[in-house]
Amino acid sequence: MMRSLLTLHRLGVGGVVLAAVGVLVFGAAYSYARSQDDVIARGVHAGAIDLGDLSADAARARLERAYRPLARPLVLRYARGRVVLTPRAARVSVRTDAAVAQALALSRRPWFLPRAWRDLTGAQAKANIRLRVAYSRSAVERIVRELRRKIDRAPRNARLMPSFDHLSVTKSRRGVSVAARLLRREIEEALVSPRAPRLLEVPLRHPRPRVTVPVLRRRYSSFITIDPTLDGFTFVVSEREGKRGLVLRDAQHEYMFVEEPAKAGGS
Repeated sequence: MMRSLLTLHRLGVGGVVLAAVGVLVFGAAYSYARSQDDVIARGVHAGAIDLGDLSADAARARLERAYRPLARPLVLRYARGRVVLTPRAARVSVRTDAAVAQALALSRRPWFLPRAWRDLTGAQAKANIRLRVAYSRSAVERIVRELRRKIDRAPRNARLMPSFDHLSVTKSRRGVSVAARLLRREIEEALVSPRAPRLLEVPLRHPRPRVTVPVLRRRYSSFITIDPTLDGFTFVVSEREGKRGLVLRDAQHEYMFVEEPAKAGGS
């Protein structure tokens, strides 16, 4: 009987001790987790930036340093000048506060006991958050339109200008235009990426003219000019086999000129 009572007493004491130890461990884990509420867990990154073991203020400062290049203006250079897009005009805003808040929220998961165990054993949260950079799309469109207004030039077709005694040929010229879609993509990348260059060469295209000197040569293989002081000739417009013609006659001769259709690819 006494042995049974002693055994029960020991079990009771052991249970109390285990409960006390459990309470102490539970309390210690809770206290530790609360002390780490302002500390980001190991393994949390914002892109390539490691935020692990940093307080909220230290993490915010690290992100601001990393994204400091976005505070510099963006220079868009072309052959005859340059255009500057400032962060203020583009309304660039780096959302560091939101990124830090998200990192802290991820660090506080799951409940405090597994978190304390994770920190004490050196395990990592393995989370990567996206730091959002906002900007004005309308500002990007304005700068693209401004550059197009300054740079774009339509291609010039070759021209044939006859007079009574000679022909004048104006050569064709390629045009130049801003590659707007590519430029827009490069500007948007530079506004959100601190590693992007702050000096961009404006991408250009050079559209071809529709009519060039070789096209004129194919289209007008021959040309008749008439001296208004010329006397003694008769000009008669005729049609033969469905083709227009011009007959030139003098007192002894007759010359027939027949219109030839333009060759394929000459327009």
